[in-house]
Amino acid sequence: MQVLLTERQFCIGYYGGGFRYGSIRLPLYSGIPLAALVDIIVVTVNYRVGPFGVLTSGSHDAPGNVGLRWVNKYIGYFGGDTSRIPIAGESAGAWSVGLLAVSPLAKGLYKRQIMESGSPIFFAAENNTQNLALSQRVAETVGCASPTFTIKENPGPVVECLRRVDPTVLAKADYLLNPLGSPPFIPQYGDEILPANPH
Repeated sequence: MQVLLTERQFCIGYYGGGFRYGSIRLPLYSGIPLAALVDIIVVTVNYRVGPFGVLTSGSHDAPGNVGLRWVNKYIGYFGGDTSRIPIAGESAGAWSVGLLAVSPLAKGLYKRQIMESGSPIFFAAENNTQNLALSQRVAETVGCASPTFTIKENPGPVVECLRRVDPTVLAKADYLLNPLGSPPFIPQYGDEILPANPH
């Protein structure tokens, strides 16, 4: 028996949460209601937040994510129409979508954007020096770096040490150093994903 899939509209969704928390498992970000109401395939993307997603060593030892490429390559197998790929985001997800608009790595991977309740213009995206400083503080707190053994000068060993730290310990260190209301780990320019200031 041969199954023929017609190419259907689909949407890739990115959740909010201020780059501190969030998950596609939260009911607010479920694609089920939209898929039930409209003939559409909904792809929701989990992405790492806080020190698990934007921590940087200033090198390629802690690289970015490539989920959009995977969806672009394989959505046709699920019946998705690759000629009209929209991406959508809410809050921090909208910021991510806006930054993808100016990222050379996302060029040609989607066709339209939907940004709700957020924009990369809202926060001043600084270069990676802010994330590098936050990364150093977290690494020092969990015993992977020191003022004389920095994540910038020793990216490989420090990142490898951080990978061995219990995730709850790492999350707690991030929260203690960066309580709500203080600047979190946020996407910043100065790497291959966002080489230049988007402003």
